Amino acid sequence: MAYRQQSFPSPSVSDATCTDIPACVAIHTVLCGIILSDEFCFIRFAGGDSIRTEGTDGSEQYVIISDIRCTAMRIGLVSYRNINRDISFNISQIERALKESRGKADLLCFGEAFLQGFDSLCWNYETDQFMAVNLDSGTMNTLRDLTVRYDTALLTGYIEKEDDHIYSSCVVLDHGRIVHNYRRISGGWKESAKTDDHYREGTETREFCLRGKRIMPALCGDIWNEPERFRTDSLLIWPVFVDYTVEEWNSGAGGIGFKGHSYGQSGC
Repeated sequence: MAYRQQSFPSPSVSDATCTDIPACVAIHTVLCGIILSDEFCFIRFAGGDSIRTEGTDGSEQYVIISDIRCTAMRIGLVSYRNINRDISFNISQIERALKESRGKADLLCFGEAFLQGFDSLCWNYETDQFMAVNLDSGTMNTLRDLTVRYDTALLTGYIEKEDDHIYSSCVVLDHGRIVHNYRRISGGWKESAKTDDHYREGTETREFCLRGKRIMPALCGDIWNEPERFRTDSLLIWPVFVDYTVEEWNSGAGGIGFKGHSYGQSGC
């Protein structure tokens, strides 16, 4: 199927219906309230049950999530609060989103390093190794169980540990199994002056298939550093972390990586 590209401006933070989004949040690159296409339906979950959209005449309109009818894969983009180094709280937020979106989304997406928090590491391996999470850990098994309980697939960023190495990764889970695990290939997630060989980047970029749809994952600086490695005729999902204040964001601090960002999509 031919590649199709659409561009959408991001809303101001004050337009969100959420009451608990802090100035420092994990956000995904598609920030419009709802985007419909032949293959995918994007819904932004921000703590409320309605989404502000803009009509063709510029007027404000509200879409009630429970009224959405969509035969495409329904993808929820979640911008809930998380706390650095508090995995239990962050998992409770993931479950909260799964519970509140049950029956409304097929896949829920969380931001970069949402599981532990983007600033959860201190760059001392002897400490950080206990914050990072293995794919076969009890923590990951908890997330796997949640996808079964709520019959919803889950994509979340997390700090991964494999052997004696730490990565900024993104895991996709569905029906109690790990569908895909992607490791960020760009180094901007770490403080290179303070880290050693324990902190690494991935080397592989590839698509995966989820419920019959092909998806290409990327993490934050990957797109800026090596965009050619993420060219795809499928859907690109790009979790990022931003820590702008509301004032900075609304004044345009998001820059080219956010304002009017484009995404591509086609069938599997």
